[in-house]
Amino acid sequence: MDPSTQWKELNKKYYKFHQFNPITGEQKFLDFYYQHIAVAKWGGPLAATKNFDQVILMRTDDILKDSIVFFTNSGKIMSRTPYKEADKIPLFDFLEDEHLILLKASGVYYIIDPFKGTKKNHDLGEQFKLNQIQSALIVNNGFVLMAMNFEFYYVQNAHEPEVQQFKPSNLTSFPEHWQVIPSEKSSSGKVELLIANPDGGILHIIENENEIDKKLPDLRNIKMLSLSPTYKNLALLQYYGQRWIMAFITNYFESSEYRQMPIDLKEDDVKKDETAEKDLSILERPKKMFWCGDDCVVLQFILRFLYKNKNEQLAFCYEI
Repeated sequence: MDPSTQWKELNKKYYKFHQFNPITGEQKFLDFYYQHIAVAKWGGPLAATKNFDQVILMRTDDILKDSIVFFTNSGKIMSRTPYKEADKIPLFDFLEDEHLILLKASGVYYIIDPFKGTKKNHDLGEQFKLNQIQSALIVNNGFVLMAMNFEFYYVQNAHEPEVQQFKPSNLTSFPEHWQVIPSEKSSSGKVELLIANPDGGILHIIENENEIDKKLPDLRNIKMLSLSPTYKNLALLQYYGQRWIMAFITNYFESSEYRQMPIDLKEDDVKKDETAEKDLSILERPKKMFWCGDDCVVLQFILRFLYKNKNEQLAFCYEI
């Protein structure tokens, strides 16, 4: 069968191309790189607001001016909430129940209902006024945060916040990346953390337990880590000099054996645009790394998607 316009040639093979919910409404005027963007699961709404960590000129007709804007997944504005504060925002994401949470570095946060337009204020207390929050990740209807002292804290229910601290991490510098395993997916039945240790290896911290498991100390310069949807297989992204290296570990919590795979983005069979970088291996740090199923990891370089099977070499590079 001859490939049609719905088929794309990638690495000398043809793949069926699908486009879901193309950006056609007011959403098309957004530059996602310069905004805080949150997308609810299961086809829910999208939210956007200004990221004041980025230095950009704000137009008077900017649709995000002094507000948080909610869009349908087809790009139409569904509601708008006033927001004029210019504080650092470590967390801007949807909870499991599709309420948006905006967490400021001071521990003050808002929960906004995109359907009703209601906004509730919460404060995690004085401890984060000086020991400010640097980053945070959603866990169901709660979140885990990391403060300036490199320690981690857990709020199980963002609607009724109670802060509990994980065992001290003993980190001396900020980790490049960390991930949360929700209690329903962990082997312990508790919330667990995987942290890329700046001194090498991975820290494994379990809620309400004193022991910290340190694994793979010989793996250095870990920039990103990602668990598969089954929370069994782990992918690690390392950077040495000007070379990216991927490491895969099957059944991570039962094995410390791993396979490393250099990511050579200069292969002749990788399709590139004439204006693309000649040496893609020295691109800036990937924006995201995530799994598709249990046998494929995706690296996102802004709008470049690099698809790689854990057992083979680079499958293809596709620019959108």
